[in-house]
Amino acid sequence: MAAIAVWLGSLIVDRHRPNLPRVLVLGFAIVLVIGLVSAAIADGYNSDAFVFVGRSVAGWLLCLAIVDQIRDVGSVRTALAAIVAGAAVS
Repeated sequence: MAAIAVWLGSLIVDRHRPNLPRVLVLGFAIVLVIGLVSAAIADGYNSDAFVFVGRSVAGWLLCLAIVDQIRDVGSVRTALAAIVAGAAVS
C-alpha cells in the first residue's frame, strides 16, 4: 500500500497522468466491474467477497504503478530489484 500511495502522490505532485496502455486499464476496469458484481451477488459471503475484490484492486494498482514507472531497461532492473527486496522483507 505504501508503494501505491507513493506512486499516486508522485502523480499528484508532478501533475501528470500515468503513462499506461489503454488496453491494460480497460482490462483491469472490466475485471473490477465483474468482481464487484459477483461480490454483490455472493449470497451470504458478500463481506468476504468484497474483501477479496479490495485486495485484488491493491494488486492491480501495484501492477499499474510498476508499468507506469518502467520506461527503459534500467528502470526494469530497478523495479525487479525493488520487487525482490520487498518479497525478501515480507
